[in-house]
Amino acid sequence: MILFSRCLWNITALPHQRIQLRFLSPINLHENKDTLAIFNGKKVVERLTGYIAFPKKYESVANTMYVEMDSSTFGQRDGFLAQVSVIDT
Repeated sequence: MILFSRCLWNITALPHQRIQLRFLSPINLHENKDTLAIFNGKKVVERLTGYIAFPKKYESVANTMYVEMDSSTFGQRDGFLAQVSVIDT
């Protein structure tokens, strides 16, 4: 049996702002064992797994963004480095 850890980030800006998520490194997760989901509201915008050399930027349509990572105890990978910023609208 493979166990999982879950990390959740609920990012909120001021009502007149949007959120930008930008990756500063490649994403390196276990293919089909680790996932990184990016939500815009309640909708999953992207579900990532495996190695992604040049991840794109994500922008919220409102002032919230939710990011969820499920990681197996199968082994370790480098993961990712990301930056969150706000955009005035």
